[in-house]
Amino acid sequence: MLEEQDIQQIRTVMKEELKTHTDEVLMPAFGQYTEDVVLPAVETQFSGFKDEITDVVDKRVLRAQDEITKALGKQMQEMKGALKGLLPNTISTAR
Repeated sequence: MLEEQDIQQIRTVMKEELKTHTDEVLMPAFGQYTEDVVLPAVETQFSGFKDEITDVVDKRVLRAQDEITKALGKQMQEMKGALKGLLPNTISTAR
């Protein structure tokens, strides 16, 4: 039968072995897994988000440019109409 002291010694050795195994095997393997699998997956995911955001922003910018161009065109037409209305009056007044 094992004495309490023997059990304590076994626990101490097991803790040390577990710590050594964790430090020397598990953590490096986890680190390598993180570098090889997790980080590329995260980068791919964020790259996809970046592309989606860029597409949305590009579309909104194009829509805004189109609206501005239409508004400017409308204002130009209004100004041309106003100028046409003024020009005959100016010419007839100058005579």
